[in-house]
Amino acid sequence: MSEFPGDLLLLTIDILKTNASRYEAQIPLECRKILINPIELNLTEIINYYYQIGNINLDISYYILALMTLRVCKEAPIVNNKGIEFFDTIKYFMDNRPEYKLCIMNAYTIAVIEELSHGPPNMLPQWAEKISTITPESLAEPIKNWLELRYISRTYTLIAEMQESQTLSSMQEVLDFIKKGQNFKLKIDHLGNTSAAQILENIINLNDLRGFKKILGEPVNANFDESRKLISFIRTIDNLDNENKEKIEFIEEKIGFSKLFQCHDYKKIPKSQAPIEDLKVHFIDWSKMSRESGPIYAHSTNMVNVTIWRSRSTSGQVIVTKSYTFLSENFDTSSINNEIRILTYLSNRATDTNCFLKYYGTDRELGKVNLHMEAGEKNLMDFLTESKRKGIRIEPQIIEKWIISLLNCFAELSLKSIYHCDIKPHNILVTNNNLKLIDFSISKIQEEREITLAATLENPIQGTKGYMAPELQDSLDVGERFAKFKPGKADVFSLGMTFLQMITFEELSGLNKFSRNNELMDKVSSINGYPGWIKVLLKAMLKPTRDQRPSFNKCLSFISIESGPIPTTLT
Repeated sequence: MSEFPGDLLLLTIDILKTNASRYEAQIPLECRKILINPIELNLTEIINYYYQIGNINLDISYYILALMTLRVCKEAPIVNNKGIEFFDTIKYFMDNRPEYKLCIMNAYTIAVIEELSHGPPNMLPQWAEKISTITPESLAEPIKNWLELRYISRTYTLIAEMQESQTLSSMQEVLDFIKKGQNFKLKIDHLGNTSAAQILENIINLNDLRGFKKILGEPVNANFDESRKLISFIRTIDNLDNENKEKIEFIEEKIGFSKLFQCHDYKKIPKSQAPIEDLKVHFIDWSKMSRESGPIYAHSTNMVNVTIWRSRSTSGQVIVTKSYTFLSENFDTSSINNEIRILTYLSNRATDTNCFLKYYGTDRELGKVNLHMEAGEKNLMDFLTESKRKGIRIEPQIIEKWIISLLNCFAELSLKSIYHCDIKPHNILVTNNNLKLIDFSISKIQEEREITLAATLENPIQGTKGYMAPELQDSLDVGERFAKFKPGKADVFSLGMTFLQMITFEELSGLNKFSRNNELMDKVSSINGYPGWIKVLLKAMLKPTRDQRPSFNKCLSFISIESGPIPTTLT
């Protein structure tokens, strides 16, 4: 453990603490230790203070972030490789106080180099992704130079291991590692060519494409399918030299071309918050609407009663009304206001072909709020159950269309910092052979400040057993009500479970536990009769840990048809 970095310590104590001290009267007595003896606080205490008082005002918030940065720098490398979890928080601090950015970065550079030097090699791509987001790039140059040295060393180790084992999986591991580094602008093109040359030569020898083994009467364990996959991936390596390109042509003349999924260019898109908007007007003649006799759903707690009704007009129009009746004067309506805000944003963009539901407005009575919206034919769970009972398989073309439509829907939601938090077939409507997303009652619109701390703060566990991500399901199973998770990555897993159930018609509950992920992957591997890119996508979405899963925006890059990638709403 090192000393506190001097310049950052002076900034924190002389300037930021002075600014925060002006609001001491607003800080609860039990939290004033943060002003009295801040340097002695550990990371857990600082995080707890941020959670308790960080929202009082920006001066207090930035002061606590400075204390957190100081402690992260002092303790680097943080035990159990947890240092990377604080990167987004510290970057948020730098980006929002640009006048202090150089001071913060000077201190944090040493900490990151410590993390890179002592951390496991498999975390280098994650660090590369984080470091690539620092602007201006010149600030990150010392870190990037050190990262490239470690990346080069690890790549040569992987190449040596590959040459020893001669397995296709080891070849794929090398290519994956190099491609990730290139994606984040590391200067490793020479490694791409070195590894590609050796892998291509291995493929030639493995499949005896020059016929030497045949002449000598030796057995040949040819594997054209896996070799074609490797060739397809090698083609994505940047700046291949002519010698490698000629080898690829030679191999493909012998074994043919792969028609499997190719990950198309992925471009990271910055997030923003969904704006507060007025609802676009939908003309409804309420005088002609007649409510059906009984509700289609009802649920009560000691605070609120939720009832859903269906109404019909003489012309055949159907509307669903979700009614909240308050059973306590102290009921917090913020979650309902949040739901209305999300429904309004989505409705203003709803079409007959996307997954956004049309929202027709809100009316409020004493102790009651009614939300009126578009009705569907049935929810996806009922649709799947009925199809299974009748022995009817959903056409692969329809499944593919639905998957693409839902991916676009959730990608747009995530770019507006909207997280559903309860994705499952029951919350998706089937209407006119299209899908519509419903039930935003526990959804989140998170500010960037909250998102940056999602990896270090505990959040309430919400969602449905059997569909929630392993980091939530495992915590819930041992009786915990809070867990450390990122809602976007948890939503990716839940949607993956929903996709798999759409394809298999099987009950998958229990397979969403970390300990049973191998069984879950076996289910994905057994899928037949669907486009190859869907299987690749599902294996990515259902990874057992959140850092391994792609974002929804990145999921769009998996979409591929033999004639080319399908256009999406975000490209």
